[in-house]
Amino acid sequence: ESEGENIATEGTGAVNAATSPNITAEELATAIQSHMQVTTSREETVSSEKVEAETADIESENAMELVEDEPADNEDAMDTSETKTAEETGTTADIVEGKEAEENDNHDSNTEENNCDNENSNVVNNDNNDGTSNEEGNAGAASIPPCPPGVDAEVWEQLPDFMRQEILDGLPQEMRENNNNNQQQRANNTETSQQEASTASAEDMDTASFIASITDPQLRMEVLGTIDDRVLASLPQHLRAEAEIIRQRSISNRHHVPGTNRRRSSNNSSRPSTVVTKPVIRLPSEIKSHPRLLDEQDVQSLLGLLFLLRPIRKSLVRNVFFNLSQHPETRSFVIDNLISIVKPCEESQKAAWLPKAILGCVSMITLNSSQTHAMNGLAPPLASKRALDLLKNLCSRDNRVLYLTLTKHLELLLDLLGVPEYILSSQHVVLIIDILSCVVDPLSNLKDESETKKEEESEENASASELEKRKSENEIDIPKVKVSIEHLRNLANILTVDSCSDDTFNKATSVVVNLSKVSDNRVNLLKELCRAAETLGIRAVRDLRSQSLNGTNKAEKSAKSEMKLLRVLKTVSNLADNAEDLASLTATVNLTELWEALFECLKQSNSLTPSTNTIIVEGDDAESSATKKINPKALRDAHARLPMIKAFFIINGFSKDGKSEKLVVDFAHTYKLILNALVNQNPSLLDGAFSCLVKNPRCRVVLDFENKRLYFRSMLKKARHGMRYGTIRLNVRRSHVFEDSFISLNLRETNEMRGRLSITFAGEEGIDAGGVTREWYAILAREIFKPGYCLFKPSADSSAFQPDPRSYIVDEHLKYFKFVGRVVGKAIADAHLMDAHFTRSFYKHILGLPIDYKDIQSLDPQYYKSLCDLLTLNIEDLGLELTFSADSEEFGVIRTMELKPGGANIPVNEENKMEYIQLATKHRMTTGIRKQIDAFLEGFHELVPKELISIFNEQELELLISGVPEVDLDDLKANTEYTGYTASSPQVRWFWKTLESWSPSEHNKFLMFVTGTSKVPLEGFKALVGMRGYQKFSIHKSYGNDRTLPTSHTCFNQLDMPEYSSEDILRDKLEYAVSEGGEGFGFG
Repeated sequence: ESEGENIATEGTGAVNAATSPNITAEELATAIQSHMQVTTSREETVSSEKVEAETADIESENAMELVEDEPADNEDAMDTSETKTAEETGTTADIVEGKEAEENDNHDSNTEENNCDNENSNVVNNDNNDGTSNEEGNAGAASIPPCPPGVDAEVWEQLPDFMRQEILDGLPQEMRENNNNNQQQRANNTETSQQEASTASAEDMDTASFIASITDPQLRMEVLGTIDDRVLASLPQHLRAEAEIIRQRSISNRHHVPGTNRRRSSNNSSRPSTVVTKPVIRLPSEIKSHPRLLDEQDVQSLLGLLFLLRPIRKSLVRNVFFNLSQHPETRSFVIDNLISIVKPCEESQKAAWLPKAILGCVSMITLNSSQTHAMNGLAPPLASKRALDLLKNLCSRDNRVLYLTLTKHLELLLDLLGVPEYILSSQHVVLIIDILSCVVDPLSNLKDESETKKEEESEENASASELEKRKSENEIDIPKVKVSIEHLRNLANILTVDSCSDDTFNKATSVVVNLSKVSDNRVNLLKELCRAAETLGIRAVRDLRSQSLNGTNKAEKSAKSEMKLLRVLKTVSNLADNAEDLASLTATVNLTELWEALFECLKQSNSLTPSTNTIIVEGDDAESSATKKINPKALRDAHARLPMIKAFFIINGFSKDGKSEKLVVDFAHTYKLILNALVNQNPSLLDGAFSCLVKNPRCRVVLDFENKRLYFRSMLKKARHGMRYGTIRLNVRRSHVFEDSFISLNLRETNEMRGRLSITFAGEEGIDAGGVTREWYAILAREIFKPGYCLFKPSADSSAFQPDPRSYIVDEHLKYFKFVGRVVGKAIADAHLMDAHFTRSFYKHILGLPIDYKDIQSLDPQYYKSLCDLLTLNIEDLGLELTFSADSEEFGVIRTMELKPGGANIPVNEENKMEYIQLATKHRMTTGIRKQIDAFLEGFHELVPKELISIFNEQELELLISGVPEVDLDDLKANTEYTGYTASSPQVRWFWKTLESWSPSEHNKFLMFVTGTSKVPLEGFKALVGMRGYQKFSIHKSYGNDRTLPTSHTCFNQLDMPEYSSEDILRDKLEYAVSEGGEGFGFG
């Protein structure tokens, strides 16, 4: 009993010590430790060993907390040793209970409250010395009673709960009530603040709704482009797709703008956009203050360097005269004397300073005296070539020399083209044409008369400061140089000389085109070119008839005359602005006699029957799909006549005259075999002289499908030349290919759609090198025709589809049709095949062809039969009371539509029944689905131009989209490569035997398994496309046993097949792999 009294007394002393206002931290620690001894004696169930072990754990944990959660304010922080002592005074049970309470509070805290409290988290962390989080601080504040007056707050927080309660119980009644009131008020404030935070969180807008509410495009791009990836993952699919596109555009724009070609800006790019200025020549600043270094006699002496037998280095001479020409007067001396060297003149008029021979040579000893001595009033050819070369260099380096030559010496240069000695020298012709090409190049910037008037009005309205600025920049208006017809005749004649090479001809043509920018020059040039063409035509007729009578002895001479005529006519075509202008320009050229001679020559070649040694021209035309054969001799004769055939199409191909048009159509149909053979060997002809064959609808039918297809591909490639497009990366779910693809592609711009596709199926390891994209097209081709989307309806035999007139029940159905048009157009542009078959009438809509009532046969055979009966039988005998209206049923509701205004009151009779049939079929195939067709074509024509796709007919378009449906095993076997096997290996023989036993549908499945598409390329299996371009089908030996399945690599058109021990095992494993592994990608 006395021991118990002592323990009670010690415990009471500890409580009194804690409530004393003057107690220090050390005294409180001693009092608490003595109280702990009292508490320990009461807890008899707790063994001393367990207490020591748990106390040691608590000490280590507290030590770690003191290191990690160092107090923010060192001046107000407690000493580490004092904190440790105070923490050791608490019982193990109390500490464990406190930790469990904190964990429970943290676990029960809700995510929305955390988000609302994030703004205040930094403040809480700075205010709490122990570094606790906001939630932990709130939990501790709620469990600790308010500190009584006179007690240190930090010491109060370190006390165990039971000691705080004992201290509170020992307070006077008034102090306890005040303390309780303060505690209640704090609790109310805390609850109120939590309710306000919860209300604010509920009212706060979620991220998806916030982004959807942004109407400013720039702000929307900024938000989606910079949003955090974790937040982006929580957004809906369409917002994620939009953000991905924005980020791809941003990455692409860092390097290059998609679909554009960077070019160096022109000299006038900095002109103010408000003023339409004339095209100008920008000149360097003149040297006016510096005196002239050399007089005219000194310049002539220096020009004597051109007459040396062993000339000084060419670059030194060029630099000397270039520097001298910086002075205005000296420049004029240099150009005038260079012209005097090369121009022809009488011996008496020749300048005294010009040497008569090359300096340093001895007459009658020089090996080539014709090059070193003057003849017929001309300088020695060697000197004249050097003078022309120097003039060419100065014109190309200094615009002031160019301007001076253009305005003062242009006609003199054209006169040189009439000098016989120069015409016979190809080197002189090249140098003269090069100088002319450089000098007249600024004329290419001249505009037509209507634009010139606008420029003159703008010049008048331009401010004085703008005109002064132009003057200060040394800009001179490009002069409209007019040349007399006599000088232009020399330019026209140079096109017909033998010394004019192909490169020189191209430059001479550019000179003609640039000079024709001046209207007077254009008229005179056309007169001279037409005159030259008629002269050459007469000569060509004579040669052709001579060849027809005497065989092929004069074939070479005939080809030369024909080539000259073709050059002249090409130049005329280059002067034309369009096809109509070309027809009007060539209307004055009468070459009827030449065409008759040409037809006679081709008729002899066309009459040659195919021999055993024939040349095969593959392809389909409108009348037959049989393989064409042409005699080799006929093909050689056609090649000899190719220049004349080109000339024929240039003159007559675009003429609007009915007689000329009929002549072209008859020519194309009569000699279609020869024309297709020529185009097959040179597809670029359709983009040149033979272009009328693809632009004239009546001539297209004579072209084979393969020739059309090659032309189509070349034009698409030409349109993309020099353009750069980014990669279109699509990440789609296999179960939602249509929806995910629509969301991603619907947001793309037209230029972006021209980029390369890179498809990834979510959750699969397949890396797209071509095979994944082919499978994406195959899946999408099935998805777009699903009845659930209500976009297309099948024909009577379910083999083809056309837009469903009831598609309006789907939200944004027109956007879906535009998306389908984009996909089909993308497949055609990228040479991918889709298993998508449309009705004949829909193909005609794509091609822009008129619809015929017969086209409805595939869509509704019964309705077509009734229309045929109506057409053949007397309508009165049938007893039908028809009007110009049509009934349609949509979702159980019958609607009546008038086929023409007032049609419900117009009866159908014998006279107008054909009109009724046309209108009725048009309503079902066009009028009722016009919006859907237009939406499809809008997306389709973004990637495939209308004028380009129109060269095909509906059957050819179906081949272009869907490819060849049947698999030719012989063609596949002939284009198969083997690695590890040979063609005679048992496994290879078993493989082909297995394929031969399969049905056509199983062949398509096998093709899908190994290539990623079930369609055969139009050119056959030799044109299978892989990762490295054309890549044939290959069979590789793989290592495995009879239980291993064959695998494929669709990006390489490769089949990996183990060395099976029997034919039955190979058949079973191959059938299982093809049927179960036709879709999906993974690492085997």
